[in-house]
Amino acid sequence: MATNIITPKFLEKMRSSDYQSTSYAFAEIIDNSFDADAKSVKIICIEKRDRHNKRYIDEIIFSDDGTGMTDHVLNNCLTFAYGTNEDLTEVVRKKKIGKFGMGLPNSSISQCKTVSVYSKIEGGEWRSKHLNIKELVTNDSTELPDMAVTTLPDYYNNIEVVINPSHGTIVSWRDCDRLDRQFADTLYKRSESILGRLFRHHLAAGCTVNLIVYLHNAEENSFIKNIDKRVLLFDPMFLTPNGYMTKPLREASVRDESIEERFDPAMYYRKFIAGLPENESLPTSERLEDHSYVHKFEWDGNEYHIRIKTSFAKLDIQKPGIREGGKTKIGTIYGEKMKNGNIYFTRHQREISCGHYGFYNLSAENNRWWTIELDFDATADDLLGVSNTKQGIKFTKTIDDESSLGFDKHTASLQQAREKLWFELSTKITKAIQAVSKILGEQAKQFEHLLNQDEDDDDTSVPTGTNQTTQAIKNTDKQRKGRFDDEQKRDLIDTLKDKFKTLTEEEVIYAVDKFDKSLVRGCVIYCPIDGSDQLWSYSEVRGFLVIFINTHHDFYNNIIAHFRTMKFESALTAIELFISSLAWEQNEHFDTDADKKRYLDNFRTYVGIHLKNYLQENDIKIAIKELENYMSDEVA
Repeated sequence: MATNIITPKFLEKMRSSDYQSTSYAFAEIIDNSFDADAKSVKIICIEKRDRHNKRYIDEIIFSDDGTGMTDHVLNNCLTFAYGTNEDLTEVVRKKKIGKFGMGLPNSSISQCKTVSVYSKIEGGEWRSKHLNIKELVTNDSTELPDMAVTTLPDYYNNIEVVINPSHGTIVSWRDCDRLDRQFADTLYKRSESILGRLFRHHLAAGCTVNLIVYLHNAEENSFIKNIDKRVLLFDPMFLTPNGYMTKPLREASVRDESIEERFDPAMYYRKFIAGLPENESLPTSERLEDHSYVHKFEWDGNEYHIRIKTSFAKLDIQKPGIREGGKTKIGTIYGEKMKNGNIYFTRHQREISCGHYGFYNLSAENNRWWTIELDFDATADDLLGVSNTKQGIKFTKTIDDESSLGFDKHTASLQQAREKLWFELSTKITKAIQAVSKILGEQAKQFEHLLNQDEDDDDTSVPTGTNQTTQAIKNTDKQRKGRFDDEQKRDLIDTLKDKFKTLTEEEVIYAVDKFDKSLVRGCVIYCPIDGSDQLWSYSEVRGFLVIFINTHHDFYNNIIAHFRTMKFESALTAIELFISSLAWEQNEHFDTDADKKRYLDNFRTYVGIHLKNYLQENDIKIAIKELENYMSDEVA
């Protein structure tokens, strides 16, 4: 049975509750509002000035239009370990957020010394309940005053605190000595995105949270509204239209006339806002259906449902006309999300925890483009280890299936069941990451192919080396004595058709004719080499040496591709001629010996793997902006 007896020493201990920030303490109050079927919530900060004329937050008021509290609930709402959601079945059925009975008092005194709660039910009057730590300590009291019928403070009318005069609840924080920000505007700046993310599903369903600031004029005893902003939905899955992403998309969609249209990200971002009102935008990610499903887990006579959802950024977001979409403003938002966490746990669609949990490398920028959400009911709280403050879970990545040894869903302990579920979820998350990473890789190759086609000369669709490279091969490796015969031409056409399956035969024939007329003895060609770790390979086609540079290799994607994008011919020529010299020497001196040829082929593979490791483990790549600056300086 709950009691109103509270010792001052106990209160001081509870003031040290482990809330991540004031914003998360705000969230606890909002939880209660939405549990009371509120559709609108206001958070009002009143700022005053001290005797030194410095601003400070005098009061923070939370107001909602929920059903209000009954007398019994109101009288106990500031008592620790008292909760209205005692029936777990009811919590699950109505998808309520609260359960532990500590949210209101715990979050409040973690930020302030004085808490007042006013509530009104339909057909009733306003009643209030108060907790004042200073008074309890001063009076050496251990009991909270009982609830009482009351009227609201007069100035509440001036600042429009009440949302619905028929029913609702108001919570007031005074003596706010533990806020993590001194001023209301900076406090709201931090809270806006956090609350938009924590309550994204409620906001998507039409609920609203408004952040308001009033400045108090002491001379006139009046209030001036300084800030009134609505919390925007921030979906880290990027599957929900409108919300937080709308403004950045519109800002990033302004055309840069100094950039060619096909390379200007603005032209790609416009697709997500075209024809829509200013406050609307399309989702920038898409759902991966094969890894969005309900995972069922049975234990102790119950069946638990974990709703898993996976998303990944659309190609126009990843590669908005440029390879490094992560460097753009939109890509930066995805990157900030990745650092915050790509894996989200939500309880009744209210975010509880997020992080990387050891599943991915934060330094690998490509990880920014995917997100996984796992939503569960209150029945799974113990299995996932939900904290009393609803700010975290005890889940950890579990890769050893020791829990399966002797696991019995009827007799297993909580710890055994927890480890078993954690292993199953870890497996599901790992498979989803592998699947989405594969898709991202394939999309990158698709973009690379399109970009390479755009970058090559208009007269041929086969991407070849620079003109300097072609001329150097012609000068140093000598010209052919004559044109291709029909057999040579046919074999060369077949070789290129095998490498470039997306090209028509006419396009390949055109490229071969170009080689034929130039009388060169060989050429450099850029193409994907599936399943190969080699950076380069070659084929001799009846005396004509075709040197292939693998566009699937990391060295190409991180280094060479950027030189091609920027048309940095001197750097490209240097790389192409170095690779060409290796190919020519192997072909001339070692290909007649089968064993030596096999050893050198293997050697190229090992070198390619070693080179790839250098790039991946040290995150080495060309920065386009630095390259642009360098080339601009060179021209100047």
